[in-house]
Amino acid sequence: MRLRLPSSGLVILLTLTVVLAVEFAVEVLVRQHELRREQEQTLAVLNGVRARVEKLIYRDLYVVRALANHIAAVPDIDQAGFDAYVQRLLRTPTALSHVAAAPNLTIRFVYPLAGNEALLGMDYLAMPAQRAAVNNTILRRTMMISGPIALRQGGSGFVAREPVILPTETGPPAI
Repeated sequence: MRLRLPSSGLVILLTLTVVLAVEFAVEVLVRQHELRREQEQTLAVLNGVRARVEKLIYRDLYVVRALANHIAAVPDIDQAGFDAYVQRLLRTPTALSHVAAAPNLTIRFVYPLAGNEALLGMDYLAMPAQRAAVNNTILRRTMMISGPIALRQGGSGFVAREPVILPTETGPPAI
């Protein structure tokens, strides 16, 4: 029995096929590695952006919460006291276009007043589009954010509402 050796052309063809298959597999692995690296870099950038945006949002929400706490501590606040306190809170620039307080659900204070005069006297219960959000904030006794909503001064925006819980002499706190 004689063993027949393949021709040199067949050996070269098989060798090239194996080399091409290995090269293709290596190329796929390199592409997957590059894609994974790019995804990780993109996620790192997006996480940084997310952290900066969260910081800005939380800073603005802190202003709203601090103001609600101040009003609860000083329930007889007047417009001058409201303005002075909000000015102190807004020393660092924020995305807030205005801040308002609505004792008994009627806006009595707004800062800055210029350009926001139309808000004074606005009764949230007379506004069907905002009534549900206001009632939800009161029922949950926590800050609620709604929007985007059409603003009375024009344009649209998000509204953060924080209930002001006043201490009462007897019974549960009043809102």
